[in-house]
Amino acid sequence: MAAIHYANLLAVVGQLDDAAVRVADGLEQARRERNVMGLDIWPTFDAVVHLAAGRLSAARDATESVPPPQPTVVTEPDMIRMVILAEVAARTDDRNLLQQTVNDARDAYSTGSSVVRRGAAYVLALAAWQRGDVQDAMRWLGGDIALFESPIWPQVLDRVTFSARVASAGGDAGLRARVLQATDLLERERPATPLFTGVASYARGILERDAQALLAAADVLQSSSRPLLYAAAAEDAGAELAHADRGDEALDQLNAAFDTYLHHEALADARRVGRQLRRFGVHRRIVSQPRAKTGWDSLTDSELTVVNLIAQGATNQSVATQLHLSLHTVKNHVHNAFAKLGINSRAQLTQLMHESD
Repeated sequence: MAAIHYANLLAVVGQLDDAAVRVADGLEQARRERNVMGLDIWPTFDAVVHLAAGRLSAARDATESVPPPQPTVVTEPDMIRMVILAEVAARTDDRNLLQQTVNDARDAYSTGSSVVRRGAAYVLALAAWQRGDVQDAMRWLGGDIALFESPIWPQVLDRVTFSARVASAGGDAGLRARVLQATDLLERERPATPLFTGVASYARGILERDAQALLAAADVLQSSSRPLLYAAAAEDAGAELAHADRGDEALDQLNAAFDTYLHHEALADARRVGRQLRRFGVHRRIVSQPRAKTGWDSLTDSELTVVNLIAQGATNQSVATQLHLSLHTVKNHVHNAFAKLGINSRAQLTQLMHESD
């Protein structure tokens, strides 16, 4: 648990490469020792690091490699996985996945601990924001749900900036005050953490609609290891510069945001920025396509690796041993792959493989 906590703190302050090394070491040790708890928790923090680094597909793969939460008992790791999937769904415009996480979040909110309820409320607010319902987003972020408290994890920084967006759009004075309280905590860190400083400046810039502050925040975040936070700051800076009739500067920021979103598979975000660019007469194409829902192109890299071995006659256990995965993870990959391929047996998989040759 100490190793997990340390890896998480490295990710929180933006040392994602170091965090990734710790997570990989922890996973390897858990596999060697057949530590069931470690094999359940380490993939969650692997997903946390991937999401913070903007690796959305990898974050989803790592999250879906562990068992789904039990309806009656939602743990804190379950909540973290729920938030990760909601973020991935919202950014990649996977509406089915987003609806699934909304359903899970509603159940968790009514029965979970204060930490679980905070995560569930964020998921429900994010979904409301995605469908353009600012009032509902404010409702879920209001009340007794704290924006920032220990223990923290990297997504807390996104929650602060997201809450600033909602407060600004809805004119919610109470939510605004809570965002400012969170920024005070971030700026109080000594010695100062550049990532915290950049996020605090970004949130304040949103609330004050200060184009110059948003530009400065984007500049700080550009050199951080959090590309999607940087892209969001550039997007908001571009919007405020446009309102201030600083068109050339606005275009620079919006184009940078578009490119960053697109590079990291955040297609929904790229489309939103693309609509802003069209107001300037600039038409940017979404050249990357979301993963297909069915067929071979719909399989993740992990699923494809597993089914290739299965098609060669390997058992689930031998695949788990060969790939250093848990048996549950292998079964999960096989189940998901078969569903996407529209088959339900190994014989059908073999036949499908021959047909595709």
